[in-house]
Amino acid sequence: MTDPIPSNQDIALYVHWPFCASKCPYCDFNSHVVDSVDPKIWCSAIITELQNQAKRIPKRRLQSIFFGGGTPSLMEPETVATIISHAKRLWKPKNRLEITLEANPTSVDAYKFEGFRKAGITRLSIGIQSLDQHQLEFLGRKHSAEEGRTAIHLAQSFFDRISIDMIYALPNQSRKEWEIELSGALELINNAHNQHISCYQLTIEPNTPFEKSYDQGKILLPPENKSIDLYETTGEILAKHKIVQYEISNYATAKNECQHNVHIWSGGEYVGVGPGAHGRITINDEMTATHCIKPPFQWLKQVHAIGHGKKEEYNVAKIDRAKELVILGLRLNEGFNLEHIENIGQRDKYDIISQINIQYLEDGGLIKQENNSIKATRSGRLLINELIKQIIR
Repeated sequence: MTDPIPSNQDIALYVHWPFCASKCPYCDFNSHVVDSVDPKIWCSAIITELQNQAKRIPKRRLQSIFFGGGTPSLMEPETVATIISHAKRLWKPKNRLEITLEANPTSVDAYKFEGFRKAGITRLSIGIQSLDQHQLEFLGRKHSAEEGRTAIHLAQSFFDRISIDMIYALPNQSRKEWEIELSGALELINNAHNQHISCYQLTIEPNTPFEKSYDQGKILLPPENKSIDLYETTGEILAKHKIVQYEISNYATAKNECQHNVHIWSGGEYVGVGPGAHGRITINDEMTATHCIKPPFQWLKQVHAIGHGKKEEYNVAKIDRAKELVILGLRLNEGFNLEHIENIGQRDKYDIISQINIQYLEDGGLIKQENNSIKATRSGRLLINELIKQIIR
């Protein structure tokens, strides 16, 4: 039977769980350390916000769910199951619905893996970050390298699809050290039905302990040429294992990309619920940006009081939405489609992007035009922030 809901009505759902067992010194996410939370109260509030959103955009197809944080693996599997069940009732789920949960590899979290699978999670994203004990301690991670290895093995026994996160370009990290560490990670996921890995270079984020240490000269990041070398090394090693780059920091075997993220990066609509979550949804033919209150208990109080945790909401001008899609598209290997941004922006493409700079950047080998699309080359992705500045009008 033909699905009556067109694909352009697909939505992704992001659920933010803001709590962590500890705060990593490099992290600027909306995460908070508390002694305890009442899972029933928080589950009820998330469902209330889901219901509020579904009333506004009822006839949509749910194409993915992503539990992010914070540390969603601190949630009880029963809470996850309840949220998934309600989301599926509120929106018609796509066949083979991808449902991802981010997990820490501590033994406390790992024992829940079977429960998460039974709750409906189809894809587990594990924050390994490093397999080097010294580097884990530098990063402020609470799990050991051995716990990380154990968590990967355990996850593969319950999930067909797993992903691991790694952080590199750390102070004094040599190319050889990173090659050994990355190769070790690949050995661990070699037997997975799906292979996906996210590799992020360490960045110093504002208002973090690492920023303070960096400003005091206690943390020295690798020079630019070394960071580039490590980035290229990452792609080369993964490519040998047929794990190819599809976004600046994300690599996967064929057809195993994170569907949730690709949907958003490609300009798909998404609902965000939970403290600090944001979304992009069409209401009354207008693209609408939604932002939830960030402080968790303020969000909770407002949801209980008026049925939603929204802080602000505004219409995104069509040309601004088109520019957002250019920025997101440049992160993807496939780039962005010129006809698509013209349709979204309802302007000529050169009112959105700079024709002169496009030609200059293509001549310099930083972007490539083909099939009415523009994509960043590998060299261009190394300069992505500058590239965006030059392309956007």
